[in-house]
Amino acid sequence: MDGIFFYFGFLILVLIILLLLYQSKEENESPKSRNNSPYRAREEDASPEPWLPPGGLKLKTEYGIPSETQTGIPVKSDVERRMGNYFTTHNIQWKYEPTIWGGRYGNRAMHPDFYLPDHDVYVEYWGMLNVEDTVKKKKYVDNMNWKIDEYHRQGIKLISIYEEDLVTFINTFPRRFEEVTGTKLFPEHEKDEKKLVGEREEDRKSRVGKASPYWSFQKVKKKK
Repeated sequence: MDGIFFYFGFLILVLIILLLLYQSKEENESPKSRNNSPYRAREEDASPEPWLPPGGLKLKTEYGIPSETQTGIPVKSDVERRMGNYFTTHNIQWKYEPTIWGGRYGNRAMHPDFYLPDHDVYVEYWGMLNVEDTVKKKKYVDNMNWKIDEYHRQGIKLISIYEEDLVTFINTFPRRFEEVTGTKLFPEHEKDEKKLVGEREEDRKSRVGKASPYWSFQKVKKKK
């Protein structure tokens, strides 16, 4: 009799274990579980991506989501990921959130979003100016104003990027860079443009110089 109870008890235990294993497998294969990683892979990383997602930037869902650049550096938001990828794509050396000490006694740490060491300029993306939480917004704005004043006091070159700049970032950033540093971000592009303009001007002059036979005849006739 004891053997029968032992057999059924063992069988029930095996069934419970199998059920738990099955539930664990279902959870691992669910879409929620696959997307649970904070640095999940993104399909758009494999190809050029627009600066703003379809429908525009939604602060609640886009800003503040941990992400990872194409070089594997963890960042705190999707926009910062895009900015890091932009710098990498254009061979601009960058560091993420370096430490700068400020304040009256030099004991308050600041962490600008990016530092471009080859140009000695810092980049800040002020992405929470439109946050709905008024308390959080005021705290953010106060800290932003303090940091900007501190950068100015220390003579630190700063490029500020705002949400409205993202739509035209690829044009806005080089212009903002030149305004702050006094130099071109892509001087080789300017040389190429000047060369192209020169070639077009030479082509125009050559075409004008080749007057038609009728026009040449009219010129000769007028001289007579």
